[in-house]
Amino acid sequence: MRMKVVLFLSCFAAAAQEPLLFGPYIQQVQTDAATVMWVTSGPQVTMTGGEETILREEYRTHRARFDHLKPDTEYSYTLEGGLSGKFRTAPAEPAAFRFVAYGDTRSNEEMHKQIIEAIRQQQDVRLVLNTGDLVSRGSVLENWKSFFRATEPLMRETWYVPCLGNHEDNAEEYFDFFELPGNEEHFSFNWGGIHFVALNTEPPDVPDGSDVSAETALWNSRITWEFLAKQRDWLDRDLAQNYGATFLVLFFHVPMYDTKLSRREPQIEARRAFGDVVEKHHVELVLNGHTHNYQHHRKGMTHFVVTGGGGASLYDIEDSLGPGAEGVEIMHQEKVNHFIVIDSDRGRLHLRALRPDQSLIEEFDVESQSGPRLVQRRLDAVGGLPWEKEKPADPK
Repeated sequence: MRMKVVLFLSCFAAAAQEPLLFGPYIQQVQTDAATVMWVTSGPQVTMTGGEETILREEYRTHRARFDHLKPDTEYSYTLEGGLSGKFRTAPAEPAAFRFVAYGDTRSNEEMHKQIIEAIRQQQDVRLVLNTGDLVSRGSVLENWKSFFRATEPLMRETWYVPCLGNHEDNAEEYFDFFELPGNEEHFSFNWGGIHFVALNTEPPDVPDGSDVSAETALWNSRITWEFLAKQRDWLDRDLAQNYGATFLVLFFHVPMYDTKLSRREPQIEARRAFGDVVEKHHVELVLNGHTHNYQHHRKGMTHFVVTGGGGASLYDIEDSLGPGAEGVEIMHQEKVNHFIVIDSDRGRLHLRALRPDQSLIEEFDVESQSGPRLVQRRLDAVGGLPWEKEKPADPK
């Protein structure tokens, strides 16, 4: 039975004299711990030279970590000055729960606000995943002000978990404003029987998206392949260590399957990096962004969803996944702003893709592949089935 005890936590700004820039909001919620964050504005610095004037606005990030919490319990917190929020810790055992996924929120604040309000109207959302490109440029503070103006009402009460997109530009602001597991660029965590894995398709030297020729050159360089190789090995080990999960859910920016013709090379490279690992471990659901529309594809028992309709300018729908995607079904596509509500219960994920007005785009179920995973693990442990092994030649 889920606990409904409500406790009160209070945290105080270390630099109360500094104006609040955004927050408070909740991060890295676990079964027994959570972090409350807020950001204050520091002094503005102006540099002039010749006819150029450059303004830099500084900021300070604050964190209050709370430990020794109880699983599946609601807590509230208050920042000095009266701003407050609440959250529920993760359940200690597999449990029914609801989470949301969407991405590419970067350029239309009003649309983003509409989507956030629609998400908040869904009952009991425990997690929100963003598939990257949160802002237009990660090193520009004004972009983050826009992002937090839209998301703060949600982030005060729900753990918001992003992954890096190309427009974040691996900027220090991204890592300052979020507290994520592991190294924060690729990581995993468990919640209610689901093992979530975030990957990073953006190498450290990736351009910010404004220089197309530089980005193309990087995608075709050794830098990218070596960067992806390390994540591939880490992903293989991470999934192998979490076969007890009811579902494996991956989320990262560049899609493995995408009908947009101009994005064909990156999707092929993402498949070359991660495709056989996804298949080997019977991953049920892969969530991506990058292309600004809604797409749902299926290969075997794995569903691939492109959810890039969070506010960036929408892209037209195209009708082919191109070479190398044989055996993949295009289930549904639509040029539409949207978000995805996902309910996990009794070995089934139920997905609903919704427009900002909450009208339905598509809904479908994803079945757990935990059984095939566990059987394969047993077979690997004994070296395969006896009747499938090569038999010695019959001596005559």
